[in-house]
Amino acid sequence: MVSPLLLRAGINYQLRHRWQAFLALLGISMGVAVVLAVDLANSAAKATFELSAAQIRGAATHRVTGVDGRVPLAWYQAYFTEPHLPAAAPVVSGRARHVESETSLQLLGLDIFVEGPFRGQLGSTVTNTDLGDWLSAPNLVMLSRSAAESLGVQTGDTLTIRANGRQHVLQVAFVHEETSTATRDLLLVDIASAQAVLQMPEHISYLDLIASPDELPRVQALLAPGLQLISIDEQTEGTVNLSAAFELNLTAMSLLAMLVGLFLIYNAMSFSIVQRRNLFGRLRAVGTQPGEIYRVVLAEALLLGLVGSLIGVWLGIWLGQGLTQLVAGTISELYYRVSIDAQQVSLLPVLKGVGLGVGGTLVAALIPAYQAASTPPVSTLSRADLETRAVRWLPKLALTGAVAAILGLLIAFVVPGGLLAGLLGLFVLIMGMLLITPATIPLFHWLLQHLPLRGIWRLAVRDLTRHVSRLGTAAAALMIALAAAISVAVMVQSMRTAVSDWLLAALNADLYIATEDFVDRTTLPDGLVKELEQLGTISAISRYRSRKVELGGRPLTIIAADIAEKSRLGFRFTDVPTEQAWQAWAEGAVLISEPLSNRLQLGAGDRIVLPSPGGEHEYRVAGVFRDFASEHGRLFMPLPIYRDTWHDKSVATLGLFSDSLSAAELKHQIYRMLPADTPLLLTEAEMVYRESMTVFERTFRITNVLRGLSLGVAVVGILSALMAIQLQRRKEFAVLRALGMTHRQLAGLILIESLLLGVIAALMALPTGILMAWVLTGAVQFKAFGWTMPLVLDAGPLAFNLGLGILAAALAALYPAWRASRYQPAPQLRED
Repeated sequence: MVSPLLLRAGINYQLRHRWQAFLALLGISMGVAVVLAVDLANSAAKATFELSAAQIRGAATHRVTGVDGRVPLAWYQAYFTEPHLPAAAPVVSGRARHVESETSLQLLGLDIFVEGPFRGQLGSTVTNTDLGDWLSAPNLVMLSRSAAESLGVQTGDTLTIRANGRQHVLQVAFVHEETSTATRDLLLVDIASAQAVLQMPEHISYLDLIASPDELPRVQALLAPGLQLISIDEQTEGTVNLSAAFELNLTAMSLLAMLVGLFLIYNAMSFSIVQRRNLFGRLRAVGTQPGEIYRVVLAEALLLGLVGSLIGVWLGIWLGQGLTQLVAGTISELYYRVSIDAQQVSLLPVLKGVGLGVGGTLVAALIPAYQAASTPPVSTLSRADLETRAVRWLPKLALTGAVAAILGLLIAFVVPGGLLAGLLGLFVLIMGMLLITPATIPLFHWLLQHLPLRGIWRLAVRDLTRHVSRLGTAAAALMIALAAAISVAVMVQSMRTAVSDWLLAALNADLYIATEDFVDRTTLPDGLVKELEQLGTISAISRYRSRKVELGGRPLTIIAADIAEKSRLGFRFTDVPTEQAWQAWAEGAVLISEPLSNRLQLGAGDRIVLPSPGGEHEYRVAGVFRDFASEHGRLFMPLPIYRDTWHDKSVATLGLFSDSLSAAELKHQIYRMLPADTPLLLTEAEMVYRESMTVFERTFRITNVLRGLSLGVAVVGILSALMAIQLQRRKEFAVLRALGMTHRQLAGLILIESLLLGVIAALMALPTGILMAWVLTGAVQFKAFGWTMPLVLDAGPLAFNLGLGILAAALAALYPAWRASRYQPAPQLRED
């Protein structure tokens, strides 16, 4: 039970120190806001995709799909004639682009006569139109109100789209009143129109079923080679889980900001305890029990945590609006397409944010509350006793911190456990370096003592060891904030360097040719390659054809390739010599990417089983190559082997080499030989590189935003800590003024002490940030995405954050220095 009188006294103390309480609240609220905003952004993207998938699947429970993304129409017709089988609905689905806006759209073709039990809402939409026109008139389309507004069309208008390299004009037959963003990119057409637009006259995309468990064996028995029966729930869950590592990394980044905020709460509560040591000593002397003081300190923390968390919820919802768009954009580019206008605020993330803020504040206040309650009354009246005990504890803290830092590295790199083990190791490393930082203050004091310093500089150096209990927590808080910024900057720079080097090595052709819709797996015209081979200016051609399959519950990109000698120079093998890998390739073996190798634990000489339309086939692995194109894995297969198993002669991309022409001249020559309306993209390697790096920068926008927010939390907290240090020393400053120190000298003393604190924190942040970056690049990135990269230490981010720490300390000292220089010594000394 908390004493009402003591609680009222604690609240009055916070109200009297309004700026200190305000900055503490701001630290809590910003930490909660970052965590909540990331949680809302992640959940909004996931919920939007699940809503879109639910609207398309309807009541279907299972789905028959083909390895190559198609189901033969003949097989469906045979299924339809079999008695006593589950209800089935054929679907033709594919991507198209709106010609005017270049918006990516999903074209969905349905058979209205069997749609009743499946997608009743979508199917009933057709009944609002003339069924005769719907079935007889070609290229009629229906779309939702949100899609119509996005595309700028209404009933009766025409809509020009491009699919498989050809343009098609659709007529808007009906706009239904669905305003969900989940249907913004959905075009609903008759199944025959979809087959014509997507050039699938002999195939459907998949067959939806409403099947009970007892009916599944019968369906399974009818499957032809290359077809598979899957659960739609499992398929949707698997798609959503593709971004799990990305979302976990974002959550970890937000929790790092929260960790900084919690340490600042500990800092603020510690200073409030230090400032009231005399009061607590008098309370203990007149009979107040330690438990009462302990509970009242925790009650104060509870009130601060609750108010700060509620403010953080409001800030998090506002901040989440912007983060939602960034997260949705990254997920759409890397994993699955989502379309979000605004975040969807639900109760669970809000409760999690409030719980994390309040619970974290209470945890951060446990040690200060224990110190306030357990210190003997006589000791509380002696400032020297506090500093003596603090100095005595420094070696133990440093030893404990060193052990924790080593343990964190071992957990991250050695202990099995996947991504969570890497993040746990990072957290233990951070806690270890936090404990080491206060112990470095006496070391810096010893070093600075040997410099020929005079006047207030010498006085400022002397004060370093006289206020270890105050300066230690402030230096540690600033250190971890700067270290977090350094680690993220080094990680991003290492990733940028690795991706840039990989792209520069891989993009060694002079010119690349693909269709305008190459991202949607469109293939090149059949006769194009033969025409290009006849050009005397082309010395070599690399041919590529990609396919998406599922392997082990995750997508795998198979790239069938006829790789020219010059293109082979772009492969960097990690496990075998280059000559050995290409010799095995010539014998029919396949090349696998580093993420796929790490996921399946495969290397050169191992066997991998891949699905194909004709059934499963086993291949020998020729080697593992470094790759950053997909965290799920890519596999290169010799083009003749692919054509034998997939019965597909098409080519999707060409890489051209010329010994006599520049890339621009070769591009101009090919454009002259092509018909004017040929929908092809001719792209120079430099342009592909620039566009790829632009995508990379967009991918890390969210990381840079979170890094900035973490720094914001830190700067606010450091301002609070340094202000508390200086304001609590007002009586000491009054003594100095009484002894003859001028206003300017006193302000200079405060500024120099804060600068020294900033230098100590920044110097400690350098090794801490580098160690954190090592864990992030070598352990977290590897366990999350499967690729490895060298640690790149660029002087720019290191110097920037070193200067930032010093600047933050200097700015935080301006207000206390100004206030201290205005104080008159008499009122401060009157109590003594």
